[in-house]
Amino acid sequence: PWRESLERSGIGQSAYQVKDTETVGAACDFLRAAGSARRNGANDPFCLTVGLLLPHPPYVAWREDFERFEGRVPEPAFASPPSNPHPWEAWWRENRNIASVDESDVRRARTAYYGLVYRLDLLIGEVLACLAAEGLDDDTLIVYTTDHGDQLGERGLWWKHTLYEDSVRVPLILRWPGRLPQHERRGQVCDLLDVAATMIDAIGGPALPHGHGGSLLPVA
Repeated sequence: PWRESLERSGIGQSAYQVKDTETVGAACDFLRAAGSARRNGANDPFCLTVGLLLPHPPYVAWREDFERFEGRVPEPAFASPPSNPHPWEAWWRENRNIASVDESDVRRARTAYYGLVYRLDLLIGEVLACLAAEGLDDDTLIVYTTDHGDQLGERGLWWKHTLYEDSVRVPLILRWPGRLPQHERRGQVCDLLDVAATMIDAIGGPALPHGHGGSLLPVA
């Protein structure tokens, strides 16, 4: 989280993307082994976590991904800082030297971020394709979520670190064919603590003895 990450944003190679590519390869190896075991008569359930890091600073994306979104990314909806910011927020903006960021840096960093999101979508698609190829997609609960978002220049802020909705509201998507309805949304507020409880509930396991989360399956 330094100004340099904005000034040097654009086309490039992120080490996080290299790591994610390796992770997806390992995930597909696992699923192929699980599919082979299932075809050979095994019926044990599996639980696989695929921890991906994209999109993540530094804001650098492959040329093809950057150019896909070049000139198409909107400006920040709230480009200016609030008139009376919280003291910590004001300190953070000065400490990170982002009180004034050139418009070209904003545009380039946001474009690269969109490219990284696109690349993440493709990587997730690879895992889902492997799941389907092994015939496991009709009987697997898939949970997609993340830990935080990114300010991306909103209110003159970048990265996470501040508690605006841009960084603290995260996606939560559940897919379980034949068990959960499709294409529906829920308006309840939930927490990532609930995800573990939901997964344990799905496999019929006992609740965590000191857990504070609740299963989302009744809501879903």
